[in-house]
Order: sequence, then C-alpha cells, then structure tokens
Amino acid sequence: MHSTRGGEVIIPLRQYFGSAFMSALGGALSLYLGLNIAMVIEVAEFVAEMAANLLRYGVTGKMPQEKRGGRNKKDRQKESCLKTDTVKS
Repeated sequence: MHSTRGGEVIIPLRQYFGSAFMSALGGALSLYLGLNIAMVIEVAEFVAEMAANLLRYGVTGKMPQEKRGGRNKKDRQKESCLKTDTVKS
C-alpha cells in the first residue's frame, strides 16, 4: 500500500488479462516440460551406459586383462627368461 500527501491510499493490483495470462502460463509450462524431457533423456542415457558397462565388464567391474593393455603372468615370465638368457659383453 502506498499513501500520498492528500491522504489517499493507493493499492497496486496485479492484473493479468486473458492473452497475457495464457502467454505467461504457456511459457512457464513449456520451460518446465522442456526441462523434464531433457532430464528423462539424461536418465535414460545413464541407465543405458550402466547396462552396457555391466554387460561389458560384469559385476566385478574389473576390465579383462587383454583389454587393459597389461601383460599377464605368463608374458612376464617369458620376458624375465629372455632377459636372463642374454649375455652382457
């Protein structure tokens, strides 16, 4: 409420008329709907990636030895034998 020097009281009213109200409501609802659709897509993408990783690596979460690029125990033994067989001159 606002009062003036003359003692009058002015009460500001917020009014929406038909088209302005529908426009504001439509804008708010479309923003909300767009965010919800984007969130559903993100959740679906996350679930798909988790399912793919579960199928690829199993429940343990360990990557198979050959996919890690590492060497297994037999390869390390072969390399150690080769290193000991060489003669330094």
